[in-house]
Amino acid sequence: MTAVRRPPTPPSPPADTTTDLALRLLAETRKEISQADTKAAALLTVAAASAGITVTVLAGRSHQPAALSAPAQLLWWTGCAAWAAALLLLLAAIIPRRLHSPWRRGHPLTYFADIRRAPDAHALRQALVDTARDPLTPLIGELGTVARIATVKHRCVHAGALCHITAILLIPMALMAG
Repeated sequence: MTAVRRPPTPPSPPADTTTDLALRLLAETRKEISQADTKAAALLTVAAASAGITVTVLAGRSHQPAALSAPAQLLWWTGCAAWAAALLLLLAAIIPRRLHSPWRRGHPLTYFADIRRAPDAHALRQALVDTARDPLTPLIGELGTVARIATVKHRCVHAGALCHITAILLIPMALMAG
């Protein structure tokens, strides 16, 4: 009987390779944030414009939701709520995240708000030295934060788009149902 040989565990990559990988992932994640912001801004423009057009058209017709039947009113108000939710979600996607910094003396700098938390130039200098000594630790922290931000932004854009689609389907249905 022969023993089963397991392949040796590959060695850990050199620190430079790991740091390069973290930097590449950080750049890609920041690009995702930028793309989510762009999508949200475009959808917000469309949602706001379509809401404005709808209000303008209905105002010219002296439209009153109370004149609709009960099922049509339900569709109308659900559509209006969906529109409002779409606008709020798309705005939430555009708003910057993580403006608060948990940084404290003795920790590496990972975020621009960390710099503001340094009480003086000496503390900032020491934090920069600590960060330069071990660049991978702050990169890992920043990568996690930026990935969370990208995820939240994409979820807001997705939910906002779904709410907008719901609104543009329900409001005309309410008007047709009368």
